[in-house]
Amino acid sequence: MAPSIVSTLNRSDRPPIGPFSELTIVPIPPVNPAAYLLQTAGQVGAPPSSSPQGTPFPETFREQAVNAFANVVNVLALKGATPQDIIKVTIFVCDLDVLKRDIVSEVMLDFLGGGVAVEKGEPVHRPASSLVGVAALAAPGFLIEVEATAVVAI
Repeated sequence: MAPSIVSTLNRSDRPPIGPFSELTIVPIPPVNPAAYLLQTAGQVGAPPSSSPQGTPFPETFREQAVNAFANVVNVLALKGATPQDIIKVTIFVCDLDVLKRDIVSEVMLDFLGGGVAVEKGEPVHRPASSLVGVAALAAPGFLIEVEATAVVAI
C-alpha cells in the first residue's frame, strides 16, 4: 500500500473537536507539487479566535454567518490561503428562507472582498457555491455552517 499523500492541520487557538481535523491538505501533483488542494471542515458561527475571551455564542443568524466565514478565513490561513484562493463554498443553513439567503449573499460578498473590489473597479471573486437548507446542524443553536475548498500555490 502506498503512503498517504493527505495531511491535516488544526488551529492552535482551540482544541480539536473529537477525531476531526479542520483542514485537509492534498499536494498537486503528489510528486514535486506545485499547489495544495485545501478542504476546510465545516465552520460554524462560534466567535472567531480574534474575539475577546468569553464572547458568548451569537444568537442572530447574521452574527453567526459573519463568524462562520471569519472562521473559514482562520482555517485557510493555516496553509497561507485567503478567500481569493477559494474555488468552492458550501453553506448549510437551518430553516433556510429568503431572508437568510439574502443575508448569506451579503456576508459572502463581504467575505470575498466584493465591496472593496467594486470600489477599486476590479472583478469580484465568485467561486462556485452551493446553499443547502437543512433541518439541523451538529449542535442546538448552530444556524449556519460553511465549508470551503481552495487551491494555493506552493
